[in-house]
Amino acid sequence: MKRSAVTEEYVFYTGKASDVVRQLALIGFAVIWLFKRETNAGPVVPTAFLWPAFFLLLALIADLLQYAIAAPLWGWYDEKLNTSNTPKDADVKPPDRLYVASRVCFYAKLLSLIAGFIWLLAVIGADRRIFVDVSP
Repeated sequence: MKRSAVTEEYVFYTGKASDVVRQLALIGFAVIWLFKRETNAGPVVPTAFLWPAFFLLLALIADLLQYAIAAPLWGWYDEKLNTSNTPKDADVKPPDRLYVASRVCFYAKLLSLIAGFIWLLAVIGADRRIFVDVSP
């Protein structure tokens, strides 16, 4: 297996994981919304869902930051290569620091999503009263 193939596999799987994180985080919010209560002031979500929602939001923020931070860093590196007249087809070794922020955000979003779903399932499983219709 060529080194470039390893990189392609890494990019493929991290990209897929990012797609799944986004979808699952939004599904988590949809599940939380299912437990809303109608009040005179409008729909209200039970406060027990605050922490799961926080971690789901954190996963989405880390997802955004992964790309928002990586884009200017890679743009900087590309500009550096352009100003040094590095040929487009040259083999280059990017500095490791280009990957650090992206990897931190990648693992942060995975851990946040896992924490959010564990907490969400714990809230749903711990308080079965949220399944009972309390309307008159």
